[in-house]
This record gives sequence, structure tokens and C-alpha cells, in this order.
Amino acid sequence: MTLSKVSVETEVDGEDIYHKVRDLPKFQELSRHVKEIVSTSSYWERHGIDLLEIGLAVPLYIVSSVSLSSVLSVLIGLTSHL
Repeated sequence: MTLSKVSVETEVDGEDIYHKVRDLPKFQELSRHVKEIVSTSSYWERHGIDLLEIGLAVPLYIVSSVSLSSVLSVLIGLTSHL
């Protein structure tokens, strides 16, 4: 599949800049191209980064909340003795 070349003409009118875009590919052509890429990609390529972010976020949230509560309790304990 070959996508057509897109041409862009820039026109300046005072402070305004206009871009005239010509020869855009058809939506059906782009949709078909995306479906081909998605069908050949692996599960990790489609969903891996999302699962990785969730998998790291939950333990880091727990660690940060525990460490924050311990820091706060130490600070409160120190200020109560002054």
C-alpha cells in the first residue's frame, strides 16, 4: 500500500499563517492501513505499555503512601516534644 504525497502550502497574511493542505489520502485508505498494522502487531505492542504502567503504579502508590505516613508520623512526633 502506498500513501499519496501530501503537499502543504504556507501563506502569511500579517500575523495570520494559513496552511493549505492538498492531496490528503482518503480515510478508507488510512483505515485499511491502520487495520493491517494492528492485525500484524503483537499483544505486547498493542497493550503492553498500559499493563506496565498499571503494574508499576499500584506498588509505587502503596510504597509512597506508607512512606509518606511514616514521615508524617515522625514529624508529628518530633514537633510534639518541642
